[in-house]
Amino acid sequence: FTPASIAAQLNISLRQLYRAFNGTESPAARIRRRRLERAAEILAARNGPGHVERVAIECGFASAEYFSRAFRREFGLSPRAYRSAHRDSRSA
Repeated sequence: FTPASIAAQLNISLRQLYRAFNGTESPAARIRRRRLERAAEILAARNGPGHVERVAIECGFASAEYFSRAFRREFGLSPRAYRSAHRDSRSA
């Protein structure tokens, strides 16, 4: 998803879409945050080692490096550390 594709699906201009957010986070920031939330759900739920790169691609990130940096900014942990922490809390 991109702000432009969402605006097109809603049959509104990109400017109208940005105005609808009315000073809150931008549409692009909201899309990125939702992708990161989905990645966190996947990382916490998956059994087995899993690959962070696969999760990044599955959630729409073009690069695992960008995904890891954005994930750390949002959650304060690397994706691997987040996965480990949630596995530890489930087994307790």
